[in-house]
Amino acid sequence: MSVGVGGLLDLADPDHAACRIALNGILPDVEELPTTEETGFTQVAAVAAGGPGWVAVGRHEADGRVWVSSDAQTWQRVEAPVFTGAWLGDVAAGGPGLVAVGGFHGIPDGKEEAGEWVSTDGLPWDRVDSTALGDEKALASVTVNPADGSLLAFGTRAVWASPDGYEWTAVHHRDNVVWLSQPPPHADTVWVEDTVFAAGGDVAFSLWASADRGATWVRHDPADPIFAGQNINALLLHRGKL
Repeated sequence: MSVGVGGLLDLADPDHAACRIALNGILPDVEELPTTEETGFTQVAAVAAGGPGWVAVGRHEADGRVWVSSDAQTWQRVEAPVFTGAWLGDVAAGGPGLVAVGGFHGIPDGKEEAGEWVSTDGLPWDRVDSTALGDEKALASVTVNPADGSLLAFGTRAVWASPDGYEWTAVHHRDNVVWLSQPPPHADTVWVEDTVFAAGGDVAFSLWASADRGATWVRHDPADPIFAGQNINALLLHRGKL
């Protein structure tokens, strides 16, 4: 879910190309993204306010996809060869304008690696040199610190920080013994002042907090009775409250 032009935009069905925008808090009928010209599986993974109004990312079969819209009702698919052989997991308004993260699935060359892309307006995209990511296989989510515009991205092996979407540094390496030393790669994130919260992305209850820009993480007690065995799929900051 993202806040932008016209209200709240929600992925009605993340496993398919569909979304809906809430005006005055009311969710209307689902709006299909323009994928009818293509056959095969299409998935929308994330949406963000940016570019002409809204930007959605995902994949079609073995290639990444980006769609843009000014009103969340009429969508245009962006032609971008840099997404060939990739999948896109998340997008955020940051860096030069927009930053998308994901990975290359290794078909057909067998080389799996993380992917990062940047754009000023959601239309042309450039791939960022990922040499600094080393053997990181994928970046599944990205978040922007509203205080200074810096970014955090969650990978399978580390949490990565960047001041601009171009240069990335690992600020927390996943513990090889205790795998749950950081939020899952697909976690949803929100900043509240100097603390970043991450939730979801796992079949089990997952709620984390970091007060040092992602360097260390504290997991909320999964046995907390207030959640009564439920999980959290998304986080949203509203009027300064989580």
